[in-house]
Amino acid sequence: MAEEHIKADLGIRFLAALIDGTLCIVLFIVPVLGWIIGTLYILFRDGLLGGGSLGKKILGLKVLHLEKNQNANFLDSILRNLPLAAAYILILIPVIGWIIAPIIVIAESLFILSDEMGNRFGDRLANTQVVE
Repeated sequence: MAEEHIKADLGIRFLAALIDGTLCIVLFIVPVLGWIIGTLYILFRDGLLGGGSLGKKILGLKVLHLEKNQNANFLDSILRNLPLAAAYILILIPVIGWIIAPIIVIAESLFILSDEMGNRFGDRLANTQVVE
């Protein structure tokens, strides 16, 4: 029988995302190298620190692969965060990227709000869930 996990609180998830987003914005300030490191962080972050990003770790959350019932690994993290990494990359394209990137982030947020398990599109791609 599969172990039951508690769906992460949306407010705590938001704070974790705020921590991670702040880190990426700070990295973005450093020309080229900061942007590359920020993009790699977005992609790999949920495979770090026992299944979660720095923000998730600080706030006691983790990303769980549902089928394996294990913490997310780097492949899970890449799949899960592809939409957000795409938005981060698109922000470099004047005008069109500045329009599309926020749409991606808003769409992912709407997925979280509308899904019973609190999963966004990236979670569906990777078969993952953020849990406490």
